[in-house]
Amino acid sequence: IPRHTGSAEGLPFQVLPYFPADPLDAVLTHGPLTPEQGVELLCQAAQGLVALHAAGLTHLNLKPANVLIAHDGGALHAVLCDPLRPLLQGAPAFTADLEAMRCLAPEQVPWLGLPADGRADLYALGVLAFRALTGASPFTAATSHELLQQHLVSEAPQARHLNPAIPPRLAAIVARLLAKRPGDRYQTAAGLLADLERWDAPETDDLGRADRHDPLAAGRPLVGRGAAREALLSALARASAGQGALLWLSGEAGSGHRSLQRDLLAHLEAAGALLLRAAVPAREWCAPFELPIALLQALLARWGLLPEPRRQALLQRLRAAVGENASVLTGLVPALRALLPPADPPAPLALGRERLRTLHLLCEALLALADARHPLVLWLEEAQGADADSQEWLAFLARRLAGAPVLVVAGIAPAAGASAA
Repeated sequence: IPRHTGSAEGLPFQVLPYFPADPLDAVLTHGPLTPEQGVELLCQAAQGLVALHAAGLTHLNLKPANVLIAHDGGALHAVLCDPLRPLLQGAPAFTADLEAMRCLAPEQVPWLGLPADGRADLYALGVLAFRALTGASPFTAATSHELLQQHLVSEAPQARHLNPAIPPRLAAIVARLLAKRPGDRYQTAAGLLADLERWDAPETDDLGRADRHDPLAAGRPLVGRGAAREALLSALARASAGQGALLWLSGEAGSGHRSLQRDLLAHLEAAGALLLRAAVPAREWCAPFELPIALLQALLARWGLLPEPRRQALLQRLRAAVGENASVLTGLVPALRALLPPADPPAPLALGRERLRTLHLLCEALLALADARHPLVLWLEEAQGADADSQEWLAFLARRLAGAPVLVVAGIAPAAGASAA
């Protein structure tokens, strides 16, 4: 952690402790670390993250060049550096280079616009551990866009496939760090450290048991929101039977709105629903169709987590729904090119009709994701702040919900003086 942060002659600077060592990428030019050395690296890096996160900070810039390694009589010492450069007041906007992008968590992919917390640091640590133990990166690509796309949709290879000397439990720990969804990773660096204490034990089914989840997200009993919870669960049951619906969820601070949301999201996941979430960014301007585009990006973020048979069924329905208009959809969401075959652009239309085609296509693409066994749940936060195109899309979608196994939950902030509904 920097000893001092300030500015001189209009330029920001930080004073960091001096640590005579080599960066991890230089160390790995001599070959991968042994499992024992890899565990020591993981433990010391995790201890650094425990301290950083306890101070209310996240690193968000972990990469091999920012992990310094020193050897003292055979012992390995690791230090994390450059943790706060993106947060320097007055510093230029932070842009990740290709090496940093190799360690970028899926939720940090720029076009998703999602918040990142300490679990993004743990994903980056998983990338570093994979590279340190195998000598290779889990994801490689020639361009930054392709690399980010791999973080979103491609499964990381098993570390033991590249280095059979890695114990199964240690490989499972690395795989847990590399989970696409933040909720499937270690939630805290302390939880990671607890599992590393027995890194060479034979069993793997107890991983994560000592991981302490966010107490605010724990399953506390809900008070005063039982009726709203039952209404939403009843709507989900009707959606599974083909009676889709659009529900509005509102609540002031302290009303239990967030606790209800967390409880319902967990229930929806457990029920096997395909849950896609989108939020309106907290800014004055939103791009056209930002909500449906964000939902399709959320699909890509979840794609690698779905079972292969389910992915194939979704892919077949999606391709049938977009048909010859695939290039219109991939123009809006370029990462969808990984799922949709190349196609020539459709015949151009007049401006108003082009907009209607886009509106219809975004609606059909999302409806195609639903089936009775796995109803589609679209969870929209702060929907009242969406752009005009997104609001029209939502109204258009609502008219198509009859007979569709789709539940749309639109969260809205109540107007000043209004009561929670």
